[in-house]
Amino acid sequence: MNALARNVPMIADNTVDYSNWRKLSTTVSGNTRHSPWQLPSPRYLTDPAPLVARFRRLANLWISETINVSILDDVITHPAYQEIIGMGPAAIPLILDELEREPNHWFPALAAISGTQSPVPEEDAGDIDKMTDAWLQWAKENSYR
Repeated sequence: MNALARNVPMIADNTVDYSNWRKLSTTVSGNTRHSPWQLPSPRYLTDPAPLVARFRRLANLWISETINVSILDDVITHPAYQEIIGMGPAAIPLILDELEREPNHWFPALAAISGTQSPVPEEDAGDIDKMTDAWLQWAKENSYR
């Protein structure tokens, strides 16, 4: 058994116990060496700049490649749009900023990420300005603004 394997806590069924994974490290010559279970947090988890840059790159790509697309399903299934949705809750404030700056079809992404029903009244569906206002009001009510 190698040294790393000896430091990995196991539970009864021979699966790894991750409950204390941050505590796993060894010191070699005064330097802390982290096991794979305790890698330092990637910079993008603590520094918002890479997240913002990634969002901007994806949003610009999505907008430029769908600007002349009239079928909403094609617009919201674009790979860049889907990748933004995959960014999860961290993307919500960025989407709201973008929506405030330049209204666009960010509504399905907001609904997908937030897991909420659309706050847009049925009679306002299709009116991008009213839809934007409804989502920005939702953002205020849910402490995003």
